[in-house]
Amino acid sequence: MKRGESVDQHEHGTAFQPYDVALQCWKLRQGISRLHVFAVRLKKALKQARRQAIQKDLTQISEQADAADILQTIKKHCRNHQSKELEEAYSYNAALA
Repeated sequence: MKRGESVDQHEHGTAFQPYDVALQCWKLRQGISRLHVFAVRLKKALKQARRQAIQKDLTQISEQADAADILQTIKKHCRNHQSKELEEAYSYNAALA
């Protein structure tokens, strides 16, 4: 109990503490749900953007292009940045060993 606080005020505060905690948990859960929905939408938009980019690059390649050129174009789009960063980290660690 704080200084200047009556017994009734103290009991009132402790009586509503479980409700307050439950309300904060509910707000947290709602926030996480919104973030999940946002992440799903971003992932879908990223997939669509990747498809459009690869389709654009493939239409720019001539019909007489070698298979290797086509595969390089596709490979450029399929390789994600995380795998590239991991590859660089592994090569750096191998160089240290």
